[in-house]
Amino acid sequence: MKKRLSPSHLTHGQKLASILLRLINAPSGVSVADLRGDYSLEERTFRNYIRDLQNIPSLVDENGGPLVVKEKENGVAYLRLKTGVIGDGTAEFFASFYMASSLMSYLAGTGMHLPLDNWEKTLRKNRLKFPVNHLDKKIHSVAELPKDYSGKDEVLRIALRAVLDQRRVNITYKSASSGKTSRHDGFMPYTLMQYRFGLYVIGRSDGKQDGILTLSVDRIQKIAIRPEKFHYPSDYSPAAIHGDGWGIMRGGKLHHVEILFDASEEAYVMERKYHKSAKLRRLANGDVRLTMTVGALEQLVPWVLSWGYRARVVGPMELVETIKKEIAELAGKYRV
Repeated sequence: MKKRLSPSHLTHGQKLASILLRLINAPSGVSVADLRGDYSLEERTFRNYIRDLQNIPSLVDENGGPLVVKEKENGVAYLRLKTGVIGDGTAEFFASFYMASSLMSYLAGTGMHLPLDNWEKTLRKNRLKFPVNHLDKKIHSVAELPKDYSGKDEVLRIALRAVLDQRRVNITYKSASSGKTSRHDGFMPYTLMQYRFGLYVIGRSDGKQDGILTLSVDRIQKIAIRPEKFHYPSDYSPAAIHGDGWGIMRGGKLHHVEILFDASEEAYVMERKYHKSAKLRRLANGDVRLTMTVGALEQLVPWVLSWGYRARVVGPMELVETIKKEIAELAGKYRV
């Protein structure tokens, strides 16, 4: 039987989501004693969890009262999700929760996968004021080229445990670009990150000159948790590490990038957010200019090429020359 991460090792947000899911699946409620024991919560902390659940805007009844309530029955305290009084706003909450859960379907086969098989039955038990039939068809998510983690359950379980417990690990890792295998002993995993339906571990190793490393979970060949803990750095931020790059790759030098898109692509270009520094401008001839300041230019190449002739890089010249070289090599592949 596959091991599952103990509820006591979840983050605050994960515990809230887990408790809410249990309430949804238990119309009669869950005893306060069980919840406090399962999640290792002191009485004062548990009161804060109840308050946080009751403060979720969409979890209110038609009169604005909280749907999550604490009630006593035969001397036993229960936490319950009130039924039969759910207003229109709750439809949005369940829809968003269902969509978020369905987006995680690529983790099927691991302990992180949230099964959706019983959702319709559970929602019907709660007598919601909106129809829940065919929910898997009415609310649908498409994962764009998701990775397959069905054989990585143990690696993922250990990695997640180490991140949450702030425990060092020994990692054997195979590089996709070089094919070489390297060891990272005493690695300190700071973050488990999701990017384009793939999972990555961000951290650092003592004595390594590489600084912060981003390791793909599917290329971790071996991982073993160590007894010693590490101090979580207060000045660390995953958003800051990758904020200047394009995607998850980091580049030391920042470049001012300018790309022109044909007028025919105006609607598609304008409706997206590309980068925190990105600025879009419609030109007099209908074309769209995108400017931004980013690092790791090599990550931009496949994205620019995906637009075909409808996008042209104006600068920097380093990126222009790389694009020209790629196009020349691509043309060579199709010569008759």
